[in-house]
Amino acid sequence: MDERISNHNQVQQLLNKIKKHIDNDSINAIQNYLDVQEYEMAFEAIFSELFEMNINPFYQERDRIIELAIAMNLNDENNIVLGGKNFWEKLNQFVNRPT
Repeated sequence: MDERISNHNQVQQLLNKIKKHIDNDSINAIQNYLDVQEYEMAFEAIFSELFEMNINPFYQERDRIIELAIAMNLNDENNIVLGGKNFWEKLNQFVNRPT
């Protein structure tokens, strides 16, 4: 499977899982990133929302989340657009603690 399609599918699954936790404007913004193939920005936006709300529905999937972030090069701070400074560090800490 094409890596871009895989990234799209995986990030879409993340969005589907959190829709009940975030507002419609955020859902639409994230879906727009997906629609224009900005999967990294969609991923960052999903986790930025979750950081703010302090909700981690992905604790059981933390290895998959980290693998996906690495596959999209989000472990390199130079590739972070929306997540702000220390996104990689915040992501690691966040997914590794149950809420």
